[in-house]
Amino acid sequence: MFSENDLKKVPEFLAQSMQRLEKELLADIIRRIEQAGHITRTADYELYRLSQLNGFNKDYRKLIQHALDLSDAQMKELYERVIANGYAHDETLYKGVGVDFVPLSENTELLQLMETVQKQTLSDISNITNALGFTVDGQFKSVQGYYGELLNKTLIEVSTGVFDYNTALKKTVNELTASGVRYIEYESGRHDRIDVAVRRAVMTGMRQVTAKIEDDNAEKLHTDLFEVSAHPTARPSHALWQGKIYTKQQLIDICGLGEAGGLCGVNCYHHYMPFISGFSERRYTDEELAKLYQRTLETHEYGGKTYTLYEATQRMRALERRMRVQDERIALLKKGNADKADITIMKNRRTATYNEYKDFAKAMGLPEEMARVFTKGN
Repeated sequence: MFSENDLKKVPEFLAQSMQRLEKELLADIIRRIEQAGHITRTADYELYRLSQLNGFNKDYRKLIQHALDLSDAQMKELYERVIANGYAHDETLYKGVGVDFVPLSENTELLQLMETVQKQTLSDISNITNALGFTVDGQFKSVQGYYGELLNKTLIEVSTGVFDYNTALKKTVNELTASGVRYIEYESGRHDRIDVAVRRAVMTGMRQVTAKIEDDNAEKLHTDLFEVSAHPTARPSHALWQGKIYTKQQLIDICGLGEAGGLCGVNCYHHYMPFISGFSERRYTDEELAKLYQRTLETHEYGGKTYTLYEATQRMRALERRMRVQDERIALLKKGNADKADITIMKNRRTATYNEYKDFAKAMGLPEEMARVFTKGN
């Protein structure tokens, strides 16, 4: 049995590792651009440019490798702990129906699957870090290529007087943070921020393992019934089927198991677990589920607009992302020694966003989740 919080731990932890990588990478770019803003002699230009490109490429690979090494160690430790805890909770079901429970340490097939999935997930993360870049004016540019463009523009624009350094810095910071470090799938053209891509890759692997555990449990416990978890901020389409008992086929037909928009699909943290008739107790009564569903339909007004609970959580995530971007801009402007007035303007915008976030959360009856804004380890 796995809780929603358990399922979020591994992908969220590794997503934060990628957010740290992004911050370190952007800070390194701005540090180098700040240095380039002081190069004015044309004789220095070409040698300096080549030196900076070589130095950046070396440092960039070091940052990537450090992030991958940390991801390897972190994922193994946290992954195994989360799986072990969820697996151990199911022992009660086995005892209740008189079936022998096989400890995780003796479940060779599952251990092999866990190892395979971990290796595949780390390989996916490595592939993601090998295809990073920025989206600027609708075009995707590799990290190294975009840095080269920024360096050239800064050296030329500042030295020729097209832009003063502070204007060039603000433009660069806005471009970097508006895009964020992104992963692109060249075949499809799809791109996501690096933390989103890694979170999805890790969650896909986790789903493989947890589904294997629950399906094996059901087979060993001789049941074809499963209970789906429930939570009050479910999207409307999921709120219709959450918390109820289904056969495996009904999980597919009714809940959309196996589909991107269904149970255990993209951005879904619902899960299912075996249900033993005559032994298991439902986590939610029909009356409780009816109240939960009605709550998902409730609307609250803010700023002349009405929001359901799910829409409100989506709006809060958007405001949290905006605050993260604003925090990045403040940090990068400071790193680049921007004018204090520009830093103050950005700080005021950040304060205004937080005030909106705080007021919105209060109006919706939802808790603030500022931990989503701050990246641990900084």
